[in-house]
Amino acid sequence: MCLPLLTEQLRNEISCLTAVKAFATIAESPLKIDLLSVLEQVVTELTTFLPKMLQGFFAELVQSANTSFKTLLESLISTTRSAVAPGGPVSKQAFYSIAQCVAVLCLADGDAECSSTVAMLATTLRTSNGTDVTQLLSFLCLGEIGRRKDVSAHANIEVLVIGSFQSPFEEITAKASYTLGNIAVRNLAQYLPFILNQIDC
Repeated sequence: MCLPLLTEQLRNEISCLTAVKAFATIAESPLKIDLLSVLEQVVTELTTFLPKMLQGFFAELVQSANTSFKTLLESLISTTRSAVAPGGPVSKQAFYSIAQCVAVLCLADGDAECSSTVAMLATTLRTSNGTDVTQLLSFLCLGEIGRRKDVSAHANIEVLVIGSFQSPFEEITAKASYTLGNIAVRNLAQYLPFILNQIDC
């Protein structure tokens, strides 16, 4: 199979764009070629310098019949699991790129998957602690989804996010602030009074 060879081309600045287009063509192919064997490596390579292209790639993948939403979401999230922190093997920019891809993936697959992903991220935030990589990524994913879609149907999500403002870890408070700002943008009437009230407290 040529997939590993194609993946190698992503590392080359000259051939990268062609390789991404080839992967997009394969994803849409009626042959239903399984991309799972190289998906994590593709994500890792593209998050380095082509975040917008990566978002388009995942939007096309989820709309094809070849790969399920759940598989794609897991592939994106697992990319960060080897990292100890955002400054580790997966760069800080890569975390933002992955979160943007998660948001694009959710919106491309419809309201039901988007809602279930927000609920999953909220559960992760309630149960994780410290500077856990999963917690940091969950904040970013929630913020990117919230920037694109109103999440106010998820009761008290703003309370959950602002609770992390008290964290002793600067990285956590920064990500929580980023998330709250993003979700507020989509529904100012809901969230702005809450934010102003917190400032006055």
